[in-house]
Amino acid sequence: MRPYPVGILEKLYALSADDPIYALLTVTHPDLTTRRHVRWYTDVTSNALSFIAAAFDVILPEESEDGQAIGTLLIDVVNQSLIADILAAGTPPTVKIEIVHQSDPDEVVASWTMLARVASWELPRADVELHVGPVLDEAIPYWHFTPHRFPGLFDA
Repeated sequence: MRPYPVGILEKLYALSADDPIYALLTVTHPDLTTRRHVRWYTDVTSNALSFIAAAFDVILPEESEDGQAIGTLLIDVVNQSLIADILAAGTPPTVKIEIVHQSDPDEVVASWTMLARVASWELPRADVELHVGPVLDEAIPYWHFTPHRFPGLFDA
């Protein structure tokens, strides 16, 4: 699992915090207007960019050697314009998740950049699969045929 900055996990799981954290979401695509949202109840400015309050959750991908790391962006149906933009893109949009503190929203504590590959819509939310790397650039098959993984191929 990816190491998180000191104190982030405690703030994520705490019932209350003196200095809460914001999750900033940026969706970019050459054919679409860049969308910036914050998982909070008011708008936030970070590094001179305005992030609009929105209801979303992010499940970050776990790093694994066995396959493609896939995360999930869960968007509440209240924000239908963001969902429509993601679905309208002809190629996968880039999704950037940044974690910042409320006391200093200009300092990015953690950041992940992923591609939005598959979107599905089921009330009350839309689920978007987030892939860490371009899937089409992966070799097929993506694993190596070694005696450890496939002992049956190497039996005499």
